[in-house]
Amino acid sequence: GKVFVDSWHKIPFNELRINPFFLIGSFILYIFLSAFGAWLWRYILNLFGNKPDFLVIWRISVYSQMARYIPGKVWQYLGKVYWGMKIGLSKKKILLSSMLETIFLLSGAFIVSLFSIRLFLSKKYYTLNYLITVSVLVCILLVLVHPRILEKLFNTIGKRFLSRRVILSFSYYHMLTIISLYAFSWILYGFSVFCFIVAFYKIGIDQCIPVTSLQAGSWLIGFLSIIAPNGLGVKESVFILGFKSIVPVSYAIMCVVLLRLYHIALDVVI
Repeated sequence: GKVFVDSWHKIPFNELRINPFFLIGSFILYIFLSAFGAWLWRYILNLFGNKPDFLVIWRISVYSQMARYIPGKVWQYLGKVYWGMKIGLSKKKILLSSMLETIFLLSGAFIVSLFSIRLFLSKKYYTLNYLITVSVLVCILLVLVHPRILEKLFNTIGKRFLSRRVILSFSYYHMLTIISLYAFSWILYGFSVFCFIVAFYKIGIDQCIPVTSLQAGSWLIGFLSIIAPNGLGVKESVFILGFKSIVPVSYAIMCVVLLRLYHIALDVVI
């Protein structure tokens, strides 16, 4: 808190200039990603035999995402169940597709975030050890998302509230395809964040990959923090910790605060 207050007063607000080109670009990407996320959930529902209208699914996704700002992680899923059942989707398929969506979302964020590890390590770990660590972590993840392993996980967790045994009939190829699409969405989301930052503070294009990866990693840690609604505070702290190796800490704090307000405003507008 003290670092935040001390650094905030050091920000030369009179020197800041808004670049509308990058700001508009960030906004367009965010709208596209909102639609793309809804399309990915619809794709997962298709694997369960449901083919709901895309615009309806997009609307349900937008409505349910507003519950992210309520403490606890269940409200977003309850929102999907409530609105999904109104259009004829079964409660079981909504829950299973939402659980898979979360797993894919976390997996994609994890893969993209691996490139930001170097921001937290000393230079001596940048070489072979870093590459080996990243490769091992990715291999472990790819094993854990195998349909048979996820089947056992769902049946173990849901044996108390699911009347029937869960069977994932789609292939491992489908799993890898969806994870790749979610990883791609995290790359686009990171680029959207990069455009927003550049709209206020000039950094080189070579920092696009670190910022993209750091955004995914900070979201991942914020999501895993159970208490904080939408990772509020946790996500920002992790992002500042990594981003201060690229820009002065005062600017890192400014960018994070503006970014949080920007995303809340976009969630309300969409």
